[in-house]
Amino acid sequence: RVPVILLSDAYLSHMREKVIVHQRVERVNRPKPTVAPSEYLPFDADETGVPAMADIGSGYRSKIPPFLHDKMGVYGPSVEERSFLLRRLHNKILSHLDEILMNEEIMLDDAEIVVFSYGITARAAKAAVRAARSEGIKAGLFRPITVWPFPRESVEQVAKRVGEIVVVEMNFGQLVGEVERACRGNTKVHLVSQDNGLLITPDKILAELRRLNG
Repeated sequence: RVPVILLSDAYLSHMREKVIVHQRVERVNRPKPTVAPSEYLPFDADETGVPAMADIGSGYRSKIPPFLHDKMGVYGPSVEERSFLLRRLHNKILSHLDEILMNEEIMLDDAEIVVFSYGITARAAKAAVRAARSEGIKAGLFRPITVWPFPRESVEQVAKRVGEIVVVEMNFGQLVGEVERACRGNTKVHLVSQDNGLLITPDKILAELRRLNG
C-alpha cells in the first residue's frame, strides 16, 4: 500500500504530452512491525511519526479507518487519543518539510518583478516572463510545485530582494493572501486573476508586467 495524493486541475488532467524521467525514482519501504501480532498497534509511532505497516495477509491486523481513531484503529477514541493522532499527523509533515516542499525558480537571480503561479497558469506565466525578458523587463517566475504546505520561507526570501510580486490565479484570489502573509510587507503584491473558466493568456500577464515596469 503506497498512499499518494496527486492534486491537478482540469486542464492539466486532459493534456497529453511526452514525459521524460531522467532517473529512477527511489522506492522507500515503510518500517515493518517488530512485535507479535497480538501486540501490534497499526497507528502507533516512534519519534519519526511513521507507524510500522504490516503486509496484508501476514497475520497482523490491518485497519484503514476513515475517522478519528486510537492506536488500534478503533473509532471513538478519547480526547487524549485524538490529540495523539492529530499531533502525530501534523508533526509528521512539519518534521519533513525539507523533503516535501518543492518549487521551480526561473530567472530569479536578477529579477525585479516575480510572477508567482502554480498549476496550468504557470505555463502561461513562464511564457510571459520570457517575453518580458525579451523586452528588457527583469521578470522571474516562482512556481510552487507543492502548494501545501505553503513554501512560506522561500517566498519570504524572494520578497526581500524584489520590488513586486504578481500572483496569477485562475480563481478569485484564494492564494494571494498566503503570498502576502509570507512576504511580511517586504514587497508589493499584485493579483492577476480570472474566473470565467478560460485559461489566462501570457499576454494578460505580460500586460501587468509592462504596467509595473512603467
